[in-house]
Amino acid sequence: MFDTTRVLLVYTSLDRLLDGMGETQGWALIETNRLPELKEEIGFDKLEVDRYIDPEARIARAQ
Repeated sequence: MFDTTRVLLVYTSLDRLLDGMGETQGWALIETNRLPELKEEIGFDKLEVDRYIDPEARIARAQ
């Protein structure tokens, strides 16, 4: 985000992750019932589900 909001990108399937973030994106499987624990641990403000990130934006953030 352009402000201080911390966003956790979540994907409902591996193919949606590949579509949304590309084939080089690292990933981990986390059960949804563990999201409150994860929120406490890393402190995200909101979730974005199955978000498509434009390929140019992926490259710009990686640099």
